[in-house]
Amino acid sequence: MTSGPKPADRRPVRTALTMLGVVLGVGTVVAVLGMTASATGQISERFNALTAH
Repeated sequence: MTSGPKPADRRPVRTALTMLGVVLGVGTVVAVLGMTASATGQISERFNALTAH
């Protein structure tokens, strides 16, 4: 008879893969938000340069 979920130390591979997935997911969101902000800034600068003439 088992008594609930097994501790994380009994499933080190699953724990490591879960942590890796979380880290990659958060990193991807941060990278996409950074690229979006950068592209928005570049587009705004280009429009400002075009409208200044």
